[in-house]
Amino acid sequence: MSKRVLLVDDSEPVRMMMRIRLEDAGMTIVGEAENGREAVEQAALLAPEVVIMDLQMPIMDGLEATRAIRENNDTITIVGYTSSHEEAPAAMTTAGALRSFTKSDYEQLVEFVSSLT
Repeated sequence: MSKRVLLVDDSEPVRMMMRIRLEDAGMTIVGEAENGREAVEQAALLAPEVVIMDLQMPIMDGLEATRAIRENNDTITIVGYTSSHEEAPAAMTTAGALRSFTKSDYEQLVEFVSSLT
C-alpha cells in the first residue's frame, strides 16, 4: 500500500531527487515544504503517514519542526534526513523522529520508509 509522505528540505534539487526515488518506490508525495514552519502547517493540513525531515533549514529547523509535529500528532512517523553530522541522528530521534539518515544514505532511507507498516 502506498504511503503518504510529506517531504521537507530547503533544497529544491534534493526534494526533487527524493520525490523521484520515493515515487519510484511506490510512495505518494502529498506535499513538500522548504522550512520547518511550512512542514508543521502542512503536516496538520495534509495528515501524511510519514514526514521526511531535513535537519538544517531556515525559519524553523528540523528539530523544532519535529517537536511541533509530535506535539500535534503522535501517529505521524518522522524520519530525519540530514548532512553527515555525528550528533544529528541522536538529536533527531530525541526530538521525536523514529530514525535518522544522512543524505548520502538516501537509498537506505527509501528502503526504510518502504518497510514501514
